[in-house]
Amino acid sequence: FRRVLFRSSFYKTNKRVTLAWTNLNGKQTDSIHVERKVDGVDADFVTVATLALNQNETMSYNKDDLTGVSGLITYRICNYDSDGNQRYSGEASITIGASGGNDIVQFGAFTLSNTNAVETKFDTSFGETPAVFMGLISNNNTSMTPANLVADVNYAGFKYNIFPWKQSGEQTMTSLEQIPFMAFAFGNYKFGDLDCEIGSVDVTGDTLQVEFNQPFPEGVKPVVIVEMKPRFKTNPIMARIKDVTNTGFKVVAMYEAGLGQKLSIKQGLQYMAITPGQGLIDKDIMINAGVGKEGVYGIAYRQIALQKTNPDGTVDEEDRKSTRLNSSH
Repeated sequence: FRRVLFRSSFYKTNKRVTLAWTNLNGKQTDSIHVERKVDGVDADFVTVATLALNQNETMSYNKDDLTGVSGLITYRICNYDSDGNQRYSGEASITIGASGGNDIVQFGAFTLSNTNAVETKFDTSFGETPAVFMGLISNNNTSMTPANLVADVNYAGFKYNIFPWKQSGEQTMTSLEQIPFMAFAFGNYKFGDLDCEIGSVDVTGDTLQVEFNQPFPEGVKPVVIVEMKPRFKTNPIMARIKDVTNTGFKVVAMYEAGLGQKLSIKQGLQYMAITPGQGLIDKDIMINAGVGKEGVYGIAYRQIALQKTNPDGTVDEEDRKSTRLNSSH
């Protein structure tokens, strides 16, 4: 199984995964086992199928029904040789999102092994397209600065992938990341003593003043969260919230100015504003709103090379230096 291309594809229509690999061991193979591990469920790989040997080098398997299974799912192939030895392929992973809730709010979390797009289906469909908000990422890849890319949102689900900043570190992941999400129907709500507004605006410049559809009571400073929904998916965009009052807030769109590309107009932004405190959405769903302690929760870094060039264009070895640039978020 050396240098074997092992890949997986998930088809949401029938909840099955297709695995494909190349077996170069030929008649030395006694049997082939397909093994699976579900993150947070299985302590180790478990065998889900035993396949008979065939004479084809290219093999595939598509019988593993993943109905009701969610999270990060990792597969590998174990080849049992005729001499009793075992050979393992590399690993291939997929992520299946899962959510719970009702037709007002859905929530869940992703465990991600790469920056590829993953899709989740709501267990209860909305009456119309909801707003989707991503939580704080676990920030296990410190050489990458992650932004969010939420796409293809509809009443039944959405797609998400980590969208790394291009000049602020690595573009690939070496460790798993976890990130929670919440989808909320647009409108104004009353959850016990908590007022809540879910809305959307177009960001037409770097800074925008957002006014609530219904002001909060005088003296109430609501908790505000936002999620950018860019119409053009060429560069990552983050949003900073400031100057929150009972009537509205300001949002600042942040992007990599060093790329030499200006922010495109009419970038979508969705927001949630809610009274601080605790309330019930229904008898089974409680919502807590508050402001955490301000501070740095993640640091990303990248190495850059510096050198001093002599007038004749040469560089002395002692003038070559490497330094690390840190960025916090």
